[in-house]
Amino acid sequence: MKRWLQVGFLILCLMACGCSINDPRKTAQTDISLTIENSRLTPGRWIVPAGEMIHLSIQNPQGDLHDLVILKGEALGETDPNISQNQYWVYSLQNKLTNVFFKAPASPGEYRIVCSLDGHEAKGEQGILVVVIP
Repeated sequence: MKRWLQVGFLILCLMACGCSINDPRKTAQTDISLTIENSRLTPGRWIVPAGEMIHLSIQNPQGDLHDLVILKGEALGETDPNISQNQYWVYSLQNKLTNVFFKAPASPGEYRIVCSLDGHEAKGEQGILVVVIP
């Protein structure tokens, strides 16, 4: 019986540690270094504090034309990135290195990030903006 209590206590401790480590509020950032290469956004998941000014340092090694569209709808919502009413923020780039700023949405949740240029999203040029209350 004592052994079962020790195992149970150990499991509870591990669960408690895991919850605090995985708390997205602890990984929210206002400076993001983004690379667009091989039809991928790296990192593909940005965790930001609600309503804060976000600095994106974008590396585009090939210098190809891309755009970044943060959609107003949640990550699983089906919205067209080419319709302005669906767009929270849009930025077009072709430079190899760019620094831009945007204000994170005030409402917590998940927002899709896509490149709306023909075929780029289908090739994997997409991500998720996770907005958290700090």
